[in-house]
Amino acid sequence: MSLYTDTSAQHLDLLKEAKSVEDLIAAQAHIATGVQDKLKTYSLDCLQVLGSVKTALTAWAEKAIDAAAAEDGKPVPIPTARRVAKKLEQPS
Repeated sequence: MSLYTDTSAQHLDLLKEAKSVEDLIAAQAHIATGVQDKLKTYSLDCLQVLGSVKTALTAWAEKAIDAAAAEDGKPVPIPTARRVAKKLEQPS
């Protein structure tokens, strides 16, 4: 949210200081480029966090399955998406 408030403040300052339309357009283009770069950085950071969460959840699920299999005394294969889909498609 601060990104947009900071950008709005910069834009208002430019409106006060602009001497011509060309100056204003050039300044707006500069602000837009800066905002775009910051949003790209934020998006990449979010993707890294989501990747870490996915890895952690996968490890947690595999550990839980291994623990459940150890209790039964026999290994349990982890169903793939295709096997699950085929089982769901077959009528019982």
